[in-house]
Amino acid sequence: RIHQYIVEAGLGLGCRAQICKCAAEVATEMGMTDFKATHGWYSRFIKRHGLSKPSKEGRLNIESSSVASTPLETLAHTHVMPNSDVLPRSCNPAKSRELKFKVSLTQPGKQAVFRRLKWNFEFDHFGNPVQGYEMIMTGLRNAYREELLGVPTSALQLSYVDEDGDNILISSDSELGMLLQDKSQSAGIRLYLHALSLFDQ
Repeated sequence: RIHQYIVEAGLGLGCRAQICKCAAEVATEMGMTDFKATHGWYSRFIKRHGLSKPSKEGRLNIESSSVASTPLETLAHTHVMPNSDVLPRSCNPAKSRELKFKVSLTQPGKQAVFRRLKWNFEFDHFGNPVQGYEMIMTGLRNAYREELLGVPTSALQLSYVDEDGDNILISSDSELGMLLQDKSQSAGIRLYLHALSLFDQ
């Protein structure tokens, strides 16, 4: 039902809250009391079903996958959840938002260095920040100019910790959008900038 719900409603990546709500309802029907539709579950579900790249028509692309579905995901294909063909209002993200961050720079053999920063993002209709990843990485290089002196951009990794406690790497606007879509202007979003050693690259 989750998979079909996404397809029928034409949901984009900016609709994680609705997709997770549908998953929670399916889990309740199945008697899975310990299931939580976390950010980590959502990311894995989208990637497993090949729904990470939206099509030109505004729907998520469906690609074949050889990964076996979990019981919850198997049930997701059996029913269609009633819905309109029109993209729900709640999926129309704000065109522009200023968000605040607390960033921790970690380097081998050195203490972490913290910065409080903020950026103003323009969002597309999928909920992804337009050139947001590039803007953050450029801003971090400037904010940590002294600490990153001589460190190539290829040695930098950006990440955050999701609700499951997993470290999630960010390397594109769509991955950054998954983190930002449910955040308010007042929320302090935690990011980790890792400067890798030559042996880690």
